Amino acid sequence: MAPTLHEMRIDDLLGRSLVVFCTFIPLFAFRELQRVLGEENFRALFFRTGAPVKSDFTTRNLTGPSKHPPLFAHLRKGIT
Repeated sequence: MAPTLHEMRIDDLLGRSLVVFCTFIPLFAFRELQRVLGEENFRALFFRTGAPVKSDFTTRNLTGPSKHPPLFAHLRKGIT
């Protein structure tokens, strides 16, 4: 196996590395989506048909107080 690695050209190595890297992006994206949505909502999103499942995200009070300031709040106040 070691002699095979020495005979590999750099463009082959970079191409294969790019393919492997690009396969990990969806893998970790779906794992994170599953963590955020929860197991039941994740499975319902991809594997069930019919009415959508209600999510906690739609029932939250998004206008209430928050620990963090809203994104780009300084632009709305006119502060540059």
